Amino acid sequence: MKKRFVRNLPIADYHAREEISHSGIVKLLKSPEHYMQYKIEGEEPTPAMVFGSAFHTKILEPQFFADQ
Repeated sequence: MKKRFVRNLPIADYHAREEISHSGIVKLLKSPEHYMQYKIEGEEPTPAMVFGSAFHTKILEPQFFADQ
């Protein structure tokens, strides 16, 4: 697999990609069952996740902050 850096990729597109994400790896390390449940059912964001996403966008992608 060739590595590449993609700028300005909307978060919905990032989550729709087939590659495994950091969150997916964490679930898989817990167990394959946890990973499959995460892939099928998704995950309700915690308040910390909502804050982290907003902080990330405000600092790294300010052009998208107003859209959230």
